[in-house]
Amino acid sequence: MNASLQVLGLALGRSWDDVPLQEDAKEPLKAASLGPHELADLLRVLNKAVVVTLVNGHLHLRPDQALQVTGRNVLLSDLTIEAARARVDIGLVSVLGGTARLTRCRLVNPCPHVALLVGGGARAELWHSEVAGSGGAGVLALGPGVVVAVHHCRVADTAGTCVHVGGGASAVLSSSELLRSGLFCGLVAQGPGSRVEAQRLVVDGATESNVFVEQGAGVLLQDSRLTHSVERQGLQARGRGSVAELQRCVLSGNGQSGAYVLSGAAVKLQGCTLQGNGISGLMAGGSGSRAQLAGCQLAANAGAGVHVVGGAEAELDGCEVTGAPADQPAPAPAISADGAAGEVPPPPPPLIRAQGEGSRVVGASPPCVQTCTPLCKLASRPLSFARTPYPRG
Repeated sequence: MNASLQVLGLALGRSWDDVPLQEDAKEPLKAASLGPHELADLLRVLNKAVVVTLVNGHLHLRPDQALQVTGRNVLLSDLTIEAARARVDIGLVSVLGGTARLTRCRLVNPCPHVALLVGGGARAELWHSEVAGSGGAGVLALGPGVVVAVHHCRVADTAGTCVHVGGGASAVLSSSELLRSGLFCGLVAQGPGSRVEAQRLVVDGATESNVFVEQGAGVLLQDSRLTHSVERQGLQARGRGSVAELQRCVLSGNGQSGAYVLSGAAVKLQGCTLQGNGISGLMAGGSGSRAQLAGCQLAANAGAGVHVVGGAEAELDGCEVTGAPADQPAPAPAISADGAAGEVPPPPPPLIRAQGEGSRVVGASPPCVQTCTPLCKLASRPLSFARTPYPRG
């Protein structure tokens, strides 16, 4: 690993008196190779300059180095930034209290820390950029006043969460991919005041839930796909005050349910598809937990389309809940060699289930086709059953 920092095309717009450039300098500095002491001088310049631009280069950071932005109006463009190893208490790139924009950048972070850390009330934008692997989280936005925008980006193969928004921070994402979080979730919104809004987002292959909302955070997803969670759900919303709203989204192929609402959280799904999930299409559990589904399709999930337990409530309006595909024949009784009929296989589970005292499913009699059961047809009025063990999501 090269111990120096290679910077190509470093340009400073305006500068303070202690910056060794003329105030009206227009031309970028020529390619330079900076050693540790020169790098320290450079970072002091970046901290004080009114407008700073680093373009077209490959930055190899030493184990004791990281790129930190505390000033305003910093642009990093067409850069690859990587380190062999580094301290775990900071990010590979940290934006703390300033404003920064990363355009067509690539962060390579094998170290057990965050690839991009945004805190201290800072604002950061990522455009057409990539976090190509991280030993920790991909992007961490933490604290009140912090705003992160992620557009046309890819965050993949992180050990931690791909994008984590907490402590009152907010994030806006569009046309981006969050892929294969190795240990945790694809997208996390955590804590009161934390807010995420996303359009055309793909969250796929997280070990835990693809999207996780807790502790009073809020999420709005539109035209997005939450697919192939390895061990959990496409969406999990947990805790009172936590709210998730999904419009025209697909939640499919997840290890457990498409969506899981528990501990008093609220989820609203409009025009969504919950299909082919390992347990239920939607599971709601716990007193105060509430799910509203309008114009949704729930099909071919391994268990029920909608399963409500522990005092939770689900409201269905104009939804279609179906079971096995029409061309899949019902299992036949086993026949022994002497022609005697064996045990008849159990009937398929009901498509809509309410279990536990206070649990109920209400709505406008959603159409149920194929493996429809009498329980499914009763969905237009509250359902109440004896208390049963709390199932997995």
